Amino acid sequence: MSAKNRVMTALNFQTPDRIPTSYEFFWSEFIVKWRKKKGISSEVDINDWYGSDIIIEVADETFFPSQRKLLKEENGYIFQNDGWGRRNEQSFVRLEVLLSDLGLFEETLY
Repeated sequence: MSAKNRVMTALNFQTPDRIPTSYEFFWSEFIVKWRKKKGISSEVDINDWYGSDIIIEVADETFFPSQRKLLKEENGYIFQNDGWGRRNEQSFVRLEVLLSDLGLFEETLY
C-alpha cells in the first residue's frame, strides 16, 4: 500500500495495512550526522528510509520573512536575523555536549 493510499484509507475510517506515520521534521544537522553514521549517500531521503507517510510543509509565517538571514558562524555559534526582526544566537555545540553528557546523543542517530 502506498503512503497516499494508507493515509486516505485511514481518513476514510477503513483499516490500512499499518498506521500512517509522520516524523514531522529532521534538522539538517541531524541528517548530515545520520548519513555519516549510517554510511548512507545523499540520494537517500530520510523520510523514505524511515517510512514516513505524512510530510507536513509549512510556509514561513513570520512577519518579515525577507529579513531572515545568516549573519555569521563563529566558534560553534550561529548568529542570524529571524523573520520577526530579532537577532538570534544559537549553539549546536552546547546541545551536542548536553546530549552526550546525558547519554542521548548517540541514540538520536539511529
